[in-house]
Amino acid sequence: MKDLRKIVLMCLIPVLLTIIFIACFTVPAITQYMGLTKKINQEKSSIKETQSRVEELRANKKLANELAKLNTALAGFDVEFPEEFRDEIFLIDLEIFANEAVNRIVQLQSSSEKNIEITDPNAPETAKKSKKRAQVKDEELLPVQIIEKSFDINTVAYYSEIINFVRFLESYQRKINISGISAKIFKDDTESLNPKIEIKIAASVYKSVINEIKEENSKNAEIKK
Repeated sequence: MKDLRKIVLMCLIPVLLTIIFIACFTVPAITQYMGLTKKINQEKSSIKETQSRVEELRANKKLANELAKLNTALAGFDVEFPEEFRDEIFLIDLEIFANEAVNRIVQLQSSSEKNIEITDPNAPETAKKSKKRAQVKDEELLPVQIIEKSFDINTVAYYSEIINFVRFLESYQRKINISGISAKIFKDDTESLNPKIEIKIAASVYKSVINEIKEENSKNAEIKK
């Protein structure tokens, strides 16, 4: 009987030691491992979130640079393409130019306003044609519209003075597109050795119209695409 107890006791000792080892070493190690795994997952999540924020910051920086370039390119847009034609101011400026260049304006005619079609010069030809077809079916409202008003100026002066007048027009703060110039000897100076010249300048000025694009229109445009 004693031998049996000894055998049982000897068998229980390794079991107890194993239980003690598991309780003292294995369980804390597993707990620590689980804790470290959780921290690693949290760090991975933080790294992904940080990377996402970095990519977002890079995208925002790129967008900010593009906007800065665009703002630089459009620095004088409001001056060159104002919201109103302000004909009275333009006429006063023309008179000032004529006086400075010693020109005499004998006639000034203006045409009705017309909308300028805005197209992407880098777009493929097929895309331009398809866009024109789409505009025929459903006129697209652009964020910015450019309105043109053509005018003809007849002025009389000597050649060098006319050149100065044209330079004044070219350097005007507003956008002026000179589409044609025709000249002839002034009728009252046909017998003169140094006759004055009557010149007709065909040109255009522009204004811009800013359209408010609603979200519904933009969504519809995206759906059409």
